[in-house]
Amino acid sequence: MKMNTSLRNTLIIIILLNIIGVGVYGFLFYSIKSNTESSNELVSQLDADKERNSRFEGIENTIKNIEERAVKLDTYILDVDNVVELLTLLEKSAKEQNVAIKTEIKRNLVKEGESGSPSLGLTYSVTGGWSEILNFVAIVENLPYIVSVENLVLQKSGSDEGGALWSGSIRFTVLTT
Repeated sequence: MKMNTSLRNTLIIIILLNIIGVGVYGFLFYSIKSNTESSNELVSQLDADKERNSRFEGIENTIKNIEERAVKLDTYILDVDNVVELLTLLEKSAKEQNVAIKTEIKRNLVKEGESGSPSLGLTYSVTGGWSEILNFVAIVENLPYIVSVENLVLQKSGSDEGGALWSGSIRFTVLTT
């Protein structure tokens, strides 16, 4: 009987150890499973954050490129404060080309709700030689601003000792701020 008791005690201990082992195994399995799920969620969030960051970087790069182009474009638009400098430059250029000019200025503002851009309309009455007038027109067209020549009318008005004299008008607009 003593052997039966010791065998029985051994079997009970083995069964209890097995139950404890299964419990520990179940706990570890559950713990690993929940940690894996938690890790998968974190990986998914990390992937989503990476994708969002890459989209933001793309947007930031686009904004940076637009800002750079806007700054460059702003250099082609005449600042209202620089109108006197422009007129002085044109008068000086006309003198250098031996072209007599008379200036007429019209400021075109854009009202709220209208489309378009504000501009400065300039009409020059010109008198001089054919090539001198065309050189002046080339100077106007090559100004460092957005210039649109709207009308150019020239007619022979006589002659002087240098050759034929031409007169007419040139009308153009310059985009302004």
